[in-house]
Amino acid sequence: MGQAFGIFAGDGTVDQGSGNFSVQRQSAGNYLVTLNDTSNTPVVVVSVMSAYVTANAVISQDGASGSNTFGIRTGFTDQQGNMDVDWVHFMAQY
Repeated sequence: MGQAFGIFAGDGTVDQGSGNFSVQRQSAGNYLVTLNDTSNTPVVVVSVMSAYVTANAVISQDGASGSNTFGIRTGFTDQQGNMDVDWVHFMAQY
C-alpha cells in the first residue's frame, strides 16, 4: 500500500512531507492535492491548524482531475469573514 503525507501552508506552499505530491491553492480555503506516483483513488485524512477552534476540512473528489487528485476545502472563517487556515496536515493511503 502506498502513502503520501505532508503539511502545507494556507497559501499552498508545501512545508514538509513525503515528496510524492503537489498542492495548488485554487482560492482562499480551497486546495487541490495531486499524488504523483499512483492512479489509485486514495483514502485521505486531513486536519487543519488555525487560531480558531471552528476549523474543519471537507475532502472532495469529482473525478474530473483524475483518481489521484482530491480537493480540500476549509470550512471556517476568520473574524473578518475570510477563509483562513494556517496549516493543513494530510495523509493519503492508496
